[in-house]
Amino acid sequence: MKADIKNEGADTDMRSNEESIGKLLRKMRKERGFTQVQLSQGICSRTTLATIETTNLTVNVDLLEKLLHRMNVDLYEFQILRKSFAYKSRKEIYKDLQLKYEEGDLSIEKL
Repeated sequence: MKADIKNEGADTDMRSNEESIGKLLRKMRKERGFTQVQLSQGICSRTTLATIETTNLTVNVDLLEKLLHRMNVDLYEFQILRKSFAYKSRKEIYKDLQLKYEEGDLSIEKL
């Protein structure tokens, strides 16, 4: 299957605090235990997924949503993770929140 992808080029420098789509997608895929074949099956070719993961490309939103849906992640959550400076797994985020709660630095009212 052909995917709609293009080179981001110079735009990348302007978004230095954003993790690339492919890099984050790869981390999330591995964290969830998917191979490229498993994640891409019926959505796009494995080669297309590999290209997305290893190059700085803009991905068609429909394709991205299908890949994320298979991993049980919505586009909004993906964008939040992408804009953070460092990717953390859900487990790490929960651990951080728990620590802040125990130290009194976090309350339901603050959320």
